[in-house]
Amino acid sequence: MVLPVGSVRSLFNLRNIMGCEVVAVASSAKAKQLEGLQPDLVISYDREPLPASGDFDAIFDIGGMVPISTLRRALSPTGTLVLIGGEGGSSFAAGLGRQVGGMVSSVFSKQKVKMLVSSTRTNDLETLADYVTSGRLKPVIGWAVSLEEVPQALGALERGEVFGKVLVDIA
Repeated sequence: MVLPVGSVRSLFNLRNIMGCEVVAVASSAKAKQLEGLQPDLVISYDREPLPASGDFDAIFDIGGMVPISTLRRALSPTGTLVLIGGEGGSSFAAGLGRQVGGMVSSVFSKQKVKMLVSSTRTNDLETLADYVTSGRLKPVIGWAVSLEEVPQALGALERGEVFGKVLVDIA
Protein backbone atom coordinates (compact mmCIF):
# COMPACT_ATOMS: atom_id res chain seq x y z
CA MET A 1 0.00 0.00 0.00
CA VAL A 2 1.47 3.39 -0.96
CA LEU A 3 0.13 6.40 0.89
CA PRO A 4 0.97 9.99 0.04
CA VAL A 5 0.73 12.27 3.06
CA GLY A 6 -2.72 13.58 3.93
CA SER A 7 -4.95 11.47 6.10
CA VAL A 8 -2.13 9.04 6.59
CA ARG A 9 -2.08 8.88 10.38
CA SER A 10 -5.50 7.28 10.42
CA LEU A 11 -4.54 4.95 7.58
CA PHE A 12 -1.29 4.01 9.35
CA ASN A 13 -3.22 3.14 12.48
CA LEU A 14 -5.72 1.09 10.48
CA ARG A 15 -2.81 -0.57 8.68
CA ASN A 16 -1.50 -1.77 12.05
CA ILE A 17 -4.92 -3.06 13.01
CA MET A 18 -5.40 -4.85 9.65
CA GLY A 19 -1.82 -6.06 9.13
CA CYS A 20 -0.85 -4.27 5.88
CA GLU A 21 2.61 -3.10 4.84
CA VAL A 22 2.78 0.63 4.09
CA VAL A 23 5.14 2.70 1.95
CA ALA A 24 4.55 6.41 2.57
CA VAL A 25 5.34 8.98 -0.13
CA ALA A 26 5.78 12.67 0.70
CA SER A 27 8.05 15.66 0.22
CA SER A 28 11.38 15.69 2.03
CA ALA A 29 9.95 18.33 4.38
CA LYS A 30 7.30 15.89 5.60
CA ALA A 31 9.33 12.67 5.42
CA LYS A 32 10.74 13.00 8.96
CA GLN A 33 7.24 13.44 10.37
CA LEU A 34 6.08 10.39 8.43
CA GLU A 35 8.94 8.31 9.83
CA GLY A 36 7.50 9.00 13.29
CA LEU A 37 4.31 7.21 12.20
CA GLN A 38 6.41 4.09 11.50
CA PRO A 39 5.56 3.12 7.94
CA ASP A 40 7.51 0.22 6.50
CA LEU A 41 9.28 2.63 4.11
CA VAL A 42 9.25 6.39 3.40
CA ILE A 43 9.94 7.73 -0.10
CA SER A 44 10.70 11.44 -0.54
CA TYR A 45 9.26 12.11 -4.00
CA ASP A 46 11.43 15.19 -4.48
CA ARG A 47 14.56 13.07 -3.97
CA GLU A 48 13.65 9.71 -5.48
CA PRO A 49 10.92 8.48 -7.80
CA LEU A 50 8.16 6.10 -6.83
CA PRO A 51 9.41 2.62 -7.80
CA ALA A 52 7.97 1.45 -11.12
CA SER A 53 8.28 -2.09 -9.82
CA GLY A 54 4.69 -3.22 -10.15
CA ASP A 55 4.82 -4.53 -6.58
CA PHE A 56 1.98 -2.62 -4.95
CA ASP A 57 -1.44 -4.20 -4.57
CA ALA A 58 -3.08 -0.91 -3.62
CA ILE A 59 -2.16 2.75 -3.84
CA PHE A 60 -4.19 5.43 -2.08
CA ASP A 61 -3.45 8.76 -3.77
CA ILE A 62 -4.47 11.54 -1.41
CA GLY A 63 -4.31 14.94 -3.08
CA GLY A 64 -3.57 14.01 -6.67
CA MET A 65 -0.11 15.44 -7.29
CA VAL A 66 1.46 12.31 -8.83
CA PRO A 67 0.54 11.46 -12.44
CA ILE A 68 -1.79 8.47 -12.75
CA SER A 69 0.61 6.86 -15.25
CA THR A 70 3.38 6.91 -12.61
CA LEU A 71 1.09 5.38 -10.00
CA ARG A 72 -0.08 2.66 -12.39
CA ARG A 73 3.52 1.63 -13.16
CA ALA A 74 3.99 1.02 -9.42
CA LEU A 75 0.85 -1.15 -9.21
CA SER A 76 0.86 -4.92 -9.57
CA PRO A 77 -0.84 -6.17 -12.77
CA THR A 78 -4.12 -6.58 -10.87
CA GLY A 79 -3.60 -3.75 -8.36
CA THR A 80 -6.04 -1.02 -7.42
CA LEU A 81 -5.43 2.73 -7.42
CA VAL A 82 -7.78 4.66 -5.15
CA LEU A 83 -7.99 8.39 -5.88
CA ILE A 84 -8.91 10.47 -2.83
CA GLY A 85 -9.49 14.15 -3.44
CA GLY A 86 -7.68 16.01 -6.15
CA GLU A 87 -5.75 19.09 -7.04
CA GLY A 88 -5.78 21.25 -10.10
CA GLY A 89 -8.27 21.42 -12.91
CA SER A 90 -10.76 24.22 -13.41
CA SER A 91 -12.38 25.88 -10.43
CA PHE A 92 -15.61 24.04 -11.27
CA ALA A 93 -14.27 20.52 -11.79
CA ALA A 94 -11.13 20.74 -9.62
CA GLY A 95 -9.43 17.31 -9.81
CA LEU A 96 -12.52 15.48 -11.04
CA GLY A 97 -11.26 15.19 -14.63
CA ARG A 98 -8.18 13.30 -13.45
CA GLN A 99 -10.31 10.91 -11.44
CA VAL A 100 -12.82 10.23 -14.20
CA GLY A 101 -10.02 9.81 -16.75
CA GLY A 102 -8.30 7.30 -14.50
CA MET A 103 -11.49 5.32 -14.01
CA VAL A 104 -12.22 5.25 -17.75
CA SER A 105 -8.69 4.05 -18.51
CA SER A 106 -9.10 1.16 -16.07
CA VAL A 107 -11.87 -0.30 -18.24
CA PHE A 108 -9.13 -1.53 -20.60
CA SER A 109 -6.85 -2.96 -17.90
CA LYS A 110 -6.78 -5.55 -15.13
CA GLN A 111 -5.61 -2.72 -12.91
CA LYS A 112 -8.50 -0.83 -11.40
CA VAL A 113 -8.75 2.90 -10.72
CA LYS A 114 -11.42 3.86 -8.25
CA MET A 115 -12.57 7.17 -6.87
CA LEU A 116 -13.22 7.29 -3.15
CA VAL A 117 -16.56 8.85 -2.41
CA SER A 118 -17.15 9.63 1.22
CA SER A 119 -20.12 8.08 2.90
CA THR A 120 -21.19 7.90 6.50
CA ARG A 121 -22.24 4.59 7.99
CA THR A 122 -23.09 4.38 11.65
CA ASN A 123 -21.36 1.04 12.22
CA ASP A 124 -18.13 2.31 10.62
CA LEU A 125 -18.19 5.46 12.77
CA GLU A 126 -18.79 3.35 15.88
CA THR A 127 -15.82 1.13 15.00
CA LEU A 128 -13.58 4.16 14.44
CA ALA A 129 -14.82 5.75 17.69
CA ASP A 130 -13.93 2.53 19.52
CA TYR A 131 -10.43 2.63 17.99
CA VAL A 132 -9.99 6.27 19.11
CA THR A 133 -11.29 5.76 22.65
CA SER A 134 -9.17 2.63 23.11
CA GLY A 135 -6.06 4.50 21.90
CA ARG A 136 -5.55 2.28 18.84
CA LEU A 137 -6.33 5.18 16.46
CA LYS A 138 -4.69 8.53 17.22
CA PRO A 139 -5.54 11.42 14.89
CA VAL A 140 -2.76 13.95 14.28
CA ILE A 141 -3.77 17.57 14.80
CA GLY A 142 -1.34 19.69 12.79
CA TRP A 143 -2.87 23.05 13.65
CA ALA A 144 -5.56 24.38 15.93
CA VAL A 145 -6.95 27.71 14.74
CA SER A 146 -9.70 30.13 15.62
CA LEU A 147 -12.48 30.87 13.15
CA GLU A 148 -10.72 34.13 12.24
CA GLU A 149 -7.55 32.21 11.31
CA VAL A 150 -9.30 29.87 8.85
CA PRO A 151 -8.16 31.81 5.72
CA GLN A 152 -4.51 31.49 6.77
CA ALA A 153 -5.00 27.80 7.59
CA LEU A 154 -6.60 27.16 4.19
CA GLY A 155 -3.65 28.86 2.50
CA ALA A 156 -1.22 26.67 4.44
CA LEU A 157 -3.21 23.57 3.44
CA GLU A 158 -3.13 24.59 -0.24
CA ARG A 159 0.65 25.09 -0.07
CA GLY A 160 1.10 21.67 1.54
CA GLU A 161 2.53 23.13 4.75
CA VAL A 162 0.29 21.30 7.21
CA PHE A 163 1.05 17.82 8.52
CA GLY A 164 -2.08 16.32 10.03
CA LYS A 165 -5.51 17.82 10.42
CA VAL A 166 -6.51 21.43 11.02
CA LEU A 167 -8.82 21.81 13.99
CA VAL A 168 -11.08 24.89 13.92
CA ASP A 169 -12.29 26.20 17.28
CA ILE A 170 -15.68 27.80 16.64
CA ALA A 171 -16.35 28.69 20.28
